[in-house]
Amino acid sequence: MPECSQFVLSSTENGNMASSRVGSQIAVRPARQEDMDSVFNIILESYQVERGATGVSFHAGNRYDSRAFFESDVKQSLVLLVAVDPQASILGVVRVVSDGPEAVSFGPLAVSIKSQRKGVGKALIQQ
Repeated sequence: MPECSQFVLSSTENGNMASSRVGSQIAVRPARQEDMDSVFNIILESYQVERGATGVSFHAGNRYDSRAFFESDVKQSLVLLVAVDPQASILGVVRVVSDGPEAVSFGPLAVSIKSQRKGVGKALIQQ
């Protein structure tokens, strides 16, 4: 299992967010426009377990019913973070939103099926 590291997220001089990686195979950074297809697909893939009418399922449809709904959520986010491997493949994503002047919440948190149970979600949350 790959080691999960501590990450530092900071503002650059122009106000953009920057990420760094400390001794890990996983880096966390703000999502870019070119990441949106992968991010959307990872969210749909990882939330499949919630679909259906029995067991742990509790949704009749996908996490996002449409790409437009997803893009609307992204626009309302404080930040959308992605976890990437050394080849820059996106492994997971978390959306952070404001819940008021002193609180934030996150969700969805999604990790690709092949990357689950490897510290990706933990890296995103610790960010």
